[in-house]
Amino acid sequence: NEAGQVISISLESNQVSGTPHSSIFTLPSLQILDLRYNPIKFSFAGIGSASQLASLILSGTGISSLDGISNASKLTSLHLTDNELSTFPEELFELSSLKQLYLDYNR
Repeated sequence: NEAGQVISISLESNQVSGTPHSSIFTLPSLQILDLRYNPIKFSFAGIGSASQLASLILSGTGISSLDGISNASKLTSLHLTDNELSTFPEELFELSSLKQLYLDYNR
């Protein structure tokens, strides 16, 4: 934005691997995080600090657990298509701002 703050990170299909550091959630203006189709290990630890995060795109990352997702209180759009989720995560019911949820092609 004009103030030089990061509002969106898009790393779709870049062969990013490993575990993204939780400090990514401390970016004060981050609204969109797109890590789809990268072989990463994603942790929701610290996501509560992402006070502006509205859209999280983790399709095709191999994610199998959403433990901690309920701390993403501002999330309005969540993309989890083409992953390893085998049950419907109860924590999703705690996301009161969620308007779009994509869970196609999971286990």
